[in-house]
Amino acid sequence: MAFGRGSPVLPLYRAAAERCLQQTPLGAITRTLIGPQRLQQLAATLPLARLDNIGLFTLALMQDLAQGSTRWWQAHCYPLAAAKLCHFVRHLANARQQQQLDHIYQQAIEVIYALQAESIP
Repeated sequence: MAFGRGSPVLPLYRAAAERCLQQTPLGAITRTLIGPQRLQQLAATLPLARLDNIGLFTLALMQDLAQGSTRWWQAHCYPLAAAKLCHFVRHLANARQQQQLDHIYQQAIEVIYALQAESIP
């Protein structure tokens, strides 16, 4: 999620998220409850601007890119409007593994920047 400074949607989203969390039993809170699920509900009632073609990159894709290969990129990625570069497994890794993940992501991001620059006329 990204909100610009002064966005009128942010206070609405925050209030809806807080209300949702207060009304949901602890055991029923899913990791997407106030993320995608809440945004889909808000989008049904509010005119929300959104970006299409947001890449959500898996570790396998990032490793491939970090090694200089664009095989997976060419097969599965479109020109991107934005990228979500979360480390979904980073919190499960020990310190050495976290450094390795950080290195993979940094290398892959550099390749992504180069690919995006090449696709801009």
